[in-house]
Amino acid sequence: MSKIIRTYADNQGKAMLIAALAAIFLGWLAFSPDAAGKSTLYYFLQVMAIPADLFKAVINLVVPILVSSAIFVVAAGGAKKLSEKDDSLAGKKMGFVTAGFLAFTTPIACLFVVIFLQFFNPAESKLIDVSFMTERTEQIKQAHDAQKPFSEKYLASKKIEAINSGEFIPYEAPETHPAIQAREKVKATTNMNLFRDISFSNMLQLVFAVLLLGFAFKAIRIYGPKSGDEEEDVIVKKAAESFVHFSSVTMHGSLWIIQKAMLLIPFVIFGLVATSIAESGLGLIGSLSLFMATFIAMLLIYVTGMYGTILTVINRPFVGFLKSRKELMIKAFTTSSSSAVMGVSIATARRNGIDDETANITIPMGATVNMDGTAMYQIFVAMFLMVISGVDGTDVVSMLPVILVIVLASMGTPGAPGASLFILMPILASMGIDTNLVLLILAVDRLLDMSRTVVNVVGDQVMAEVAYWWFHRHPGDA
Repeated sequence: MSKIIRTYADNQGKAMLIAALAAIFLGWLAFSPDAAGKSTLYYFLQVMAIPADLFKAVINLVVPILVSSAIFVVAAGGAKKLSEKDDSLAGKKMGFVTAGFLAFTTPIACLFVVIFLQFFNPAESKLIDVSFMTERTEQIKQAHDAQKPFSEKYLASKKIEAINSGEFIPYEAPETHPAIQAREKVKATTNMNLFRDISFSNMLQLVFAVLLLGFAFKAIRIYGPKSGDEEEDVIVKKAAESFVHFSSVTMHGSLWIIQKAMLLIPFVIFGLVATSIAESGLGLIGSLSLFMATFIAMLLIYVTGMYGTILTVINRPFVGFLKSRKELMIKAFTTSSSSAVMGVSIATARRNGIDDETANITIPMGATVNMDGTAMYQIFVAMFLMVISGVDGTDVVSMLPVILVIVLASMGTPGAPGASLFILMPILASMGIDTNLVLLILAVDRLLDMSRTVVNVVGDQVMAEVAYWWFHRHPGDA
């Protein structure tokens, strides 16, 4: 049995393709514009969507735990033991360069996506029909409204009548300056209450709370609590180490559950795509094809513009850089995992003139926290679904707090296939976006995951080049 499962896992990409094609064909056969004319095949496909519901339940339970534990472990300095003495100068310097590179490139990558989508968002394009998603969103809202208590619906109807008759005039807040809007948005986003947010209904606030706790634990691990009682300081320091290790175990345990749940992905794709097409026709295919093309185009523009410029500044030919990393990019594309190709990435950096110390420090750091492609994808999916769901706030100012949270979330995203989309789900849910729409994107997520992994890995290589240039440049090159 284990051999069968291993063979299935090794060929999951093919299984996903077969599932998608079969879902398109059977969904097309089952589609009927007449609501009363649903066939037996239509109801069969509804039953086949049960694995998708089970998958969603597991993801909703595990992913928020994975997000919070991953961000906490990163902020707390990782599971490796820290101390004031072994915090070496080389590690500090490389950490500084890594943090500077991340602070420079990842927010710019997210801002680039936000600005790009101000001019062209595939959800707003007239080239395709996204009515299947908007109809699904409306159905979800109607089902939610139907479950409201009668008293709430009665009061809402009376309020609407009073507004229409002119008896009641709702308050309209005056227009405010963008600076005031930005401040209010930040205040709302950072309104932290751990006991309220631990339910994951306020994911943005939870991320900030976990981040602050992580920084506090890192300080305790390195310097101790400095309470004045030496024996108590030792106990607290050991307890902090144990808690960070526990959080690391929780992170890896959550990732293990997700990786096992990923075995259901072909069935999830089949159920979701087939039922969506059976209910709404072939609009899914056209809209997601433009979704894919837009994102891949943004990746190409970003890599050429951002990484090309950085390499030019440090006197590295961009085309030659890409040619020398061709094998690495192919392996990153096929594995969809920056962690899986970390050894190849280190060897590639060494082969291209990066010294062992720089490669051994920057590449593992980059595989952990340098996720430009992941952050770009999360922002892209968020704004795509915000438009479809009718959620306001896709302008640049309103997206700034979301960018900050996604940058932090991308730092804690494990380098495993498909992890970034699931990391995004609780963040979107806290914004009022139904996660069923996120699951529909699974039909094309594999190819996009492979593409953004290439960007992440190329970013690690650029960061290694920058670190090597920074520490080995001649005084005249400064």
